[in-house]
Amino acid sequence: MIINKLNEIQMILTKLQIIIHHGGFFVLTGRNFKTFHSFEIGKEFQKAPFCTYTKLKAAIIKHIEVITCNCPFLGRHCCWFFKIAATDCPIGIGEVVRRVIGKALLSVIQNDTLEVTGCSQLCAGISSACEAVVHTVRSVYESDDAEGVFLVDASDAFISLNRGLALRNILHLCPFLGRVLINFYRKESSLFIGSDTLLFKEGTTQGDTLAMGMYAVASFPLINDLLTVNEVKQIWYADDTTGMGSVSKLRQWWDRINDLGQYYCYNPNVVKSTLLVKSYHFVKACDLFGNTNVSVTCDGVNVFGCPLGSDDYVKRELDR
Repeated sequence: MIINKLNEIQMILTKLQIIIHHGGFFVLTGRNFKTFHSFEIGKEFQKAPFCTYTKLKAAIIKHIEVITCNCPFLGRHCCWFFKIAATDCPIGIGEVVRRVIGKALLSVIQNDTLEVTGCSQLCAGISSACEAVVHTVRSVYESDDAEGVFLVDASDAFISLNRGLALRNILHLCPFLGRVLINFYRKESSLFIGSDTLLFKEGTTQGDTLAMGMYAVASFPLINDLLTVNEVKQIWYADDTTGMGSVSKLRQWWDRINDLGQYYCYNPNVVKSTLLVKSYHFVKACDLFGNTNVSVTCDGVNVFGCPLGSDDYVKRELDR
């Protein structure tokens, strides 16, 4: 099975047209395209100062290689992400070659990630995933069994991901993806900002086509641990999760997320989390969540841009 995957990756990479800028950063231009030919790459690529083509080949498809943090293939442009009432943080933006190679790999190994996550984590590549979330949440909320729907979001989930723990879990759950990600993420990445260089040790790379698959598999152990809270149905899309069930069980689920989140570096954002309950459970919900600062409403919420709640709320949102 592995050999078939390697052959498939090689066929895809032969179709990629890539030019390497000798300053260390990667540039794609129509005038200077070079073509992969069964990994016998053009002279410009072999002379590129970021690594030998043999090491790049090994880093992508064969086995785990030690790649130094100053390897420009893993280097990233740095930009600063400013947030209100929070400290600013650097974000690494991946280079074009890394994105293209990641896309080629993803087209081959996506089924592997789907086999691991199934329907537990929909960001792994399931088609029409957001639409599926909306219909599922609406269907459960309108049933007689559910007292409320709890929409939980995390703070900087992709940036603060515990990289070491994530890589170990991914290597165990999805070995083929794990080897690739270990070569991409095991060492600190260099963030270039002007003439300065920072080392980035945690989180994923912005624009990395493998980042969503990485987060999907890395979050799977957390999702499994939350299943210990019985009678709560949960659905995940990346760091956005929705729990559905009775108000008392949702409070247990919320406490469990906060306890486990410290271990997995999943930090729920109270400001962006909302509990929608049916009107006759509103007082009970306010009592149970009174000390959490979670917003409790019986009016309505938006699930991926789709209104859910009372008829008046849905009508107001649709008329906007």
